[in-house]
Amino acid sequence: MRLRTGVVSFVSAVVAVASAADAPADPGLDPTVLHSRVKVQNEFIEQAFDGSKNTTKLLLSYAFGNVARRDWTVQLDLPLVAHRAGDLGGAPDATGFGDIQMRVGHVFDAEGVFRWGFGVETQLNTAAQDQLGDGVFRLSPVAVFAVEPCQAFKFQTSTQFDQSITTEEGVGEQQDLKVKPSMTFRLPEKFYAYVESELKWNIQNDDKFSAKLKFEVGRGFGARGEWVLSARYEMPLTESTDDHTLTAGVAYVFP
Repeated sequence: MRLRTGVVSFVSAVVAVASAADAPADPGLDPTVLHSRVKVQNEFIEQAFDGSKNTTKLLLSYAFGNVARRDWTVQLDLPLVAHRAGDLGGAPDATGFGDIQMRVGHVFDAEGVFRWGFGVETQLNTAAQDQLGDGVFRLSPVAVFAVEPCQAFKFQTSTQFDQSITTEEGVGEQQDLKVKPSMTFRLPEKFYAYVESELKWNIQNDDKFSAKLKFEVGRGFGARGEWVLSARYEMPLTESTDDHTLTAGVAYVFP
């Protein structure tokens, strides 16, 4: 009996260690899986006429609520923007603070195979200069859901409606509907791959349609995969002033 108990304990310990070693990275791409995290991200957008926009962000997320799996989140994005006008006339080159974004969200079924939630995002008109922001204070309700039939694959979608509350002089009202279907693939050695298409309808401009395709790869480091390095490439699928977007980030995920 003692031998059997010892064998069971040994096997349980080996399984626990193996599970910890293979703990998946949580890059924060699934809005129905909530963790507290700190992330630093740099996004470079190559624009038409040899222009560009470089945004370095500090992203802070605090998850709370259900002890088994957090179901509430509060998030804050603090951007530093460098704008280069290139050959396009108008606003000159500038560097400074951009538009702050804040979010609050709740996941109603945080532990099932099918998960869904709702939240609100707000963008504050805090840019130091006009060319460093959108000139809009907006509110955006967001609905999300995710289906995770197995650990290796996940499908998720978010639907967001952007509505401007106030705008600066010369900036039009913002009314955009965005749908973002995406897939996440868990790979060996704590790697992951992510694909997203962003579909957007500009309601103020006769429902003008635009689309982007995004690819991201990353890897978790540490016993829990608590450190996450990521790289993303975005390309427009329709006519756009943004040619290409490259993003790199590093995040620490709290237990």
